[in-house]
Amino acid sequence: MREFLTRFPLEFSTSSTDNTCFAKYLVDNTIASTFGGYKRPFYNCLFNNGYQLEGWKIHISPYLKDYGKVLTIVSQVMLKYQTSFKFAYYLSDYLLLSDKNINPSQFGKYITIYPRNNAEFKLLLGILHKKLQRFSGVRVPSDKRYKNSEVISYRFGGFFPQIFMTRNGDMTYKILDGEGNFISDDRKTYFKIPNGINPPFPSSFKKEKIISPCLIGQKTTKKFEIINIIRRLGTGNIYEGIESNTKKHVIVKEARLGALPDKNESIYRAWNLKKNETTILRNNKIRTLINMPKYIDQLYIDTRGAS
Repeated sequence: MREFLTRFPLEFSTSSTDNTCFAKYLVDNTIASTFGGYKRPFYNCLFNNGYQLEGWKIHISPYLKDYGKVLTIVSQVMLKYQTSFKFAYYLSDYLLLSDKNINPSQFGKYITIYPRNNAEFKLLLGILHKKLQRFSGVRVPSDKRYKNSEVISYRFGGFFPQIFMTRNGDMTYKILDGEGNFISDDRKTYFKIPNGINPPFPSSFKKEKIISPCLIGQKTTKKFEIINIIRRLGTGNIYEGIESNTKKHVIVKEARLGALPDKNESIYRAWNLKKNETTILRNNKIRTLINMPKYIDQLYIDTRGAS
């Protein structure tokens, strides 16, 4: 709940002529029944009925086109069970959490739910899974998706973590792990459970053999092995790879569904921007004027339903 203390890298004007306030999608009495208020980029709807300092959080991450509908459903459930939550308040807040300059660990966390205990955590997951089955959304890098849902994910972290200041003047958050030790509440770009914390659904946490990703070009059918992540971005990472036959090093740029949306295109805009980049890279006239990387190929990876 204290993420609003983070200094987000971008500022969007709330005086824009088109900056929708999503509070209108909340069910009646949600604002009146809670406290907390707006701290950019979230509006906090907190119920005065107890809370955990740390625990399992639920994130709901629908595409922009469905955000209002999903927020109505979620607020209805939260009001019924008196469970605290927060949501991206303005359109500019949603866009901020979808931007390439946002910390990847914050990407896509449009709605965050704070269950009071593990039993409520599992109860709400089951209810929301049934109610939100028809919706799709972005993948949250720090979370594990719940079952086959495309909009519901979860992670263990601080609700009201202890705040410390480093020697450099930066704020750091600390929580208790399962062994009673204070640890940093690091928001990684991958799912991680602190020591001593049991997974909520052990059967879904089977150890898998880690293999080096191999990509196959759509047109050339060339194979590329990913060997390094150059830059982590919520909108899509930039990788270093090797072409399997020639062993030449290549750059692989990723565009994720739902990233960089606007009101006209909420799903494929990042893809379209990447396609535009491809068109420029393949333009021989431009290539004679400036030194540009050589375009090789592209491909599509379907991760829908993957955990």
